[in-house]
Amino acid sequence: MTAALDQSPPRRVDSTPSDVAFFYTQEPQAKPGNRTNFDLPEDRNLYICLQTLFKFHPHFDAMLRGILEHDPNGLLLLLPDRSEHRTRQLAERLKQSLGPIRGRVVWLDRLAKGHYYTLLSNVNLDTPYFSGGSTTTQSLVLSVPTVPRASPHVRGRITIGWMRILKTMELMAETGADYADIAVACAADPTFRAAVCNKLSANRPRLFRRAAVVREHEDLFDAARAGRPRLDWGQTGSQIGYHVIPKRRRLPRTREP
Repeated sequence: MTAALDQSPPRRVDSTPSDVAFFYTQEPQAKPGNRTNFDLPEDRNLYICLQTLFKFHPHFDAMLRGILEHDPNGLLLLLPDRSEHRTRQLAERLKQSLGPIRGRVVWLDRLAKGHYYTLLSNVNLDTPYFSGGSTTTQSLVLSVPTVPRASPHVRGRITIGWMRILKTMELMAETGADYADIAVACAADPTFRAAVCNKLSANRPRLFRRAAVVREHEDLFDAARAGRPRLDWGQTGSQIGYHVIPKRRRLPRTREP
């Protein structure tokens, strides 16, 4: 199922956006508790993908199956959508695409923030084609390993940009097989996980309160106001060119009859 994505031409990772928003560092407050509070076993590896369900492209199903097949001790945790119809659609699709391992998918109840942060413990899975946003930064501020997949689309490369800032590009998967290998290593290989978590903790300040993001937006609005394209974003910018839409000629107003 992932053949179309795996065979796409390689993209330069260093052209990934450095950031699209300014984030303050807010330490999430987790409620006291453990997995048994959520009826989850303590001895299983948890792969958590709490993105909104419209981001779950069918290609992602095979990547999730690869993780569960590679790690017989793994559970996949998903969060129902606010749309019951969308939740039913994805649940039925996963029954077909995951086959005999579909029983290791756990649908959580919708969680209060404190309980949500309690569960962010093992591995956070980023959705291909359409990256996480605030959900991902909440994981990264807790130094939770997050696995993104190389994407030909800007909207799917945001998390990769954050990995570059955090100097943890070893978490980026080039193929579906890489995605499963990296996710399982984060959950089941203590040495690899410790090295990644240490990097995330050490470099976390680089991701938040980034003045370069503000300067970048200032340049964008100044160039747009002046009616000229700005293609040189400098070393700290996102390296994304854009097209300035020409001003429309105002038509004379007419009185209503």
